[in-house]
Amino acid sequence: MFGINRKILDEKFLRKLSMEGCLPAFFVFKNRMGSNQRKIEWLLKYLPENTLLRINNTNYSDEIEFRKKLLPISKKLLEMPMQALIHPMNGTKTNERLINCRKDKIKDYEVAIRKKFLSYKNLQIVPQDVNKIRKTIIWLNWFVQNNPTKKSNMCFSKKNLEIVILANNTEDALDSLLDNIENKKD
Repeated sequence: MFGINRKILDEKFLRKLSMEGCLPAFFVFKNRMGSNQRKIEWLLKYLPENTLLRINNTNYSDEIEFRKKLLPISKKLLEMPMQALIHPMNGTKTNERLINCRKDKIKDYEVAIRKKFLSYKNLQIVPQDVNKIRKTIIWLNWFVQNNPTKKSNMCFSKKNLEIVILANNTEDALDSLLDNIENKKD
């Protein structure tokens, strides 16, 4: 899907995801590094404490299962708006291009990203943007499927964050959030 394969998982990207608490990324990184224990030990120093505990309690067959979980794309992600792909690792120009198609769903662009169309609907990209967008899809997919092990300082719960992301506009988001508050009082 989206033309995403193992080649997109370079060392730097796997380290970055691992430091966010992504166990599948860590185990793919560890597998790729093989006998290069120095790089694995360096990365272990920068992982969240919860992630380290889970790594230490994982046997080899669990490692294999974790590695399989990194690339399959969630159906929930496909329903999200393209603006959900806006991320600092894309860079300013790519994010500005994604803003133009913020109301469209990610699934609407699957073929365009897979086949590297540089102009599709509201998305006008350059070749370098394709892999950035693919990496952001992997990052967001992991984030959507799993609760990150790193403690978040976010002011919204996961449910309220979903409400805001999936809303068509600010008014709809506020209405939904207020409905959510009213339902809790009942």
